[in-house]
Amino acid sequence: MITRQLRGRVLLSEDIFLLQLLITRYIYKTGLQVDVVSNGEQAVKAALAGDYAIVIMSMNMPVMDGFTAVSILRAKAYDRPIIAMTASAKQKDKEQCLALGCNDFIAKPVQQEHLYRVLARYAYASVNEQVLVSTLYETNPDMTGLVETFLAALPDYIAQCQTALAVKNWAALGNVLHTLKGMGGSYGYKIITEVAEQAEQNLKMADYVALKSLLEKLEHLNGHAQRAYQQQLGDQV
Repeated sequence: MITRQLRGRVLLSEDIFLLQLLITRYIYKTGLQVDVVSNGEQAVKAALAGDYAIVIMSMNMPVMDGFTAVSILRAKAYDRPIIAMTASAKQKDKEQCLALGCNDFIAKPVQQEHLYRVLARYAYASVNEQVLVSTLYETNPDMTGLVETFLAALPDYIAQCQTALAVKNWAALGNVLHTLKGMGGSYGYKIITEVAEQAEQNLKMADYVALKSLLEKLEHLNGHAQRAYQQQLGDQV
C-alpha cells in the first residue's frame, strides 16, 4: 500500500493506450505528475525539452523503439534517470538495458507496488528525506554529538559499497550493507536503514540493476545528511 507522497514530473513513453491510462493512474497515486508520449522519437524530444525527474521508457514501440531513444538521449549527455519497461524480464534483459544507459527496470505486466518502489528510488518522498536531519536531535539530544562521528564515517562505507560492486565482491558488499542497515536508524537516519535493507535484499536476489540504483540513492542521502549537518553547525554559530 502506498503511503508516501513523491514529488516531481515523470515522462511516460508507452504506445499502448490502455497501458498509458493504467500506468498514469498508478503514478498519480504517488503524487508525481505525468506527461505521456507514444514512441521513442517523441520521448527524445520531450525529455530534452522538459524538466523530468524520471523517464519511463517502453523498450518496444513504433516509429522509434526505446533502445534507440535511450541511446540517443545518453549520446546527448542526458543525465536524468531512465527506467526501462518491457515484457522481457530475464536477468540478461535487465543487464542489456542497464548497459544501454537505463538506471532501472520495470517488468510488464506492471505491478503497482513495484512501480512505486522504483519511482521512490529517484523521487524523494518528503522534506525530511531531502533535509535528512537525525531524529536523535529530538529523541536523544544528549547523544547528538555522536551523529558527527557517524557522518564522518558514512562516505567511506558508501565508497566501500561502490568498490565492492565494481569488482563484484558480493560478500564484502553484503557485509557493508548489513552494517549500514544496523547503523542508519540507530543514529537517527531511518531512510538509510531502509535503503540499505532494500539493497541487501536485491543483492541476495542477484538483482544488480536495482542494487546499483539503491547504492546511488545512498550517495544522494549521504549528501543530504552532510549538507543538513553543516547547515545546523552554521545555525549554531
